Amino acid sequence: MRKTIILLIVILIFVNTNTLFSQTSFQNTDNDSLVKEKLAYIENAFQDMQANSKTWKYGWYATFSALATSQGTIALTTDNKDLQKGMALGTATAFTGIGGLVTKPLVSIKANRTLQKMPANTAEERRLKLEMAEKLLKKSSEREINGKHWKSHATAGAINLAAGMITWLGFEKSIWQGLQTFAISTAIAELQILTQPRKSIKAYKEYQNRFDTNTKVSYQKKQQINWFVSASPVGFRLNVSF
Repeated sequence: MRKTIILLIVILIFVNTNTLFSQTSFQNTDNDSLVKEKLAYIENAFQDMQANSKTWKYGWYATFSALATSQGTIALTTDNKDLQKGMALGTATAFTGIGGLVTKPLVSIKANRTLQKMPANTAEERRLKLEMAEKLLKKSSEREINGKHWKSHATAGAINLAAGMITWLGFEKSIWQGLQTFAISTAIAELQILTQPRKSIKAYKEYQNRFDTNTKVSYQKKQQINWFVSASPVGFRLNVSF
């Protein structure tokens, strides 16, 4: 009788252990399946952004490079001192524009390369890769939101207006030359802002809606001040966002 009871206890423990193990295995499988689905979504989203992001990036690289080359050539060859100074300034600001693209790059291009280099052969590797992918998607979205914030438009307009006033009053040029400086600088600033990609914003919001994440996308800027200097062919521009 005693041996029978012990045997029953052993069998019961064995059955419970196997049941718990099976439940854990199924749970891990389900979690890994969700990780794969999320990871595939983000990777596909970054892949879809590449053409648009690279067109914007290299398009502005080409624009500023052409301005630097053409204005630099004129500055080196002309005998007109006023024109030489203007072209030299234009060349310098064009190089500053290139520097702005280097220091404030789009996150989406680098993010795609980063994820491609990360392994995803095991469940743990996929989990770590997903953590990185989510951080990069959020960062890319924030970069695009900040770049198109309405305060960027207002700040650029104020700085360009000051540049026009300096051209008119400080350099003792005509009011029409001051207005021209303001108009050209503003047009280039707005073109840069308005043509910036927006796909990361949409992808991040859709990701949160699809997978019901706790943190919803916010279009409100954090309480901090970011600033950087960029350039147009007619002068420098200070961009400030709050």
